[in-house]
Amino acid sequence: FEESWMSLLGVLNPVSHTDHELSPEEEIEQVQGMVIAVKAITSLLMQSSLVPNAGNPASGFYETRPRDKPLAFLHTRCGKKLSVIRGLIEQEIINLCAARPDRMVPQSYSGSPSDRTSLSLYECNLERELGSEDFSLGQISVESTWSLVGSLDNNLSNSDTTDSL
Repeated sequence: FEESWMSLLGVLNPVSHTDHELSPEEEIEQVQGMVIAVKAITSLLMQSSLVPNAGNPASGFYETRPRDKPLAFLHTRCGKKLSVIRGLIEQEIINLCAARPDRMVPQSYSGSPSDRTSLSLYECNLERELGSEDFSLGQISVESTWSLVGSLDNNLSNSDTTDSL
């Protein structure tokens, strides 16, 4: 890991051993070499984050963790009641949209407070495309990376709101 970062720093800030100026062609080649090196190091780091088999793109996939912490409010009595009400409203909308073939029917939502999927609606990364297997923006947070390597303080991982209505 340290060698990879030192290589990356060496690529991004190369030391010039010559006192003469580089021609435009040489500068272009140097920049292209930097781009290739950064892509290679990035690919190495990305393949090391594959699960369950790090480094094996044939059987591994990129882990997706939500950036947002689960809302503590959804675990309260009022939050569970509002989840049920939202589920009923969304089910009615789905039923209304199902009769129109020109409209996409949204993903069904289970409003049962005991169902874990009702809470996952609020925890997903909305900007991520569903079904995409590529690593993209917003896929994993710094906090979840810290938890993967074991350096996350448990006090930081708790939600800020502890609503108990």
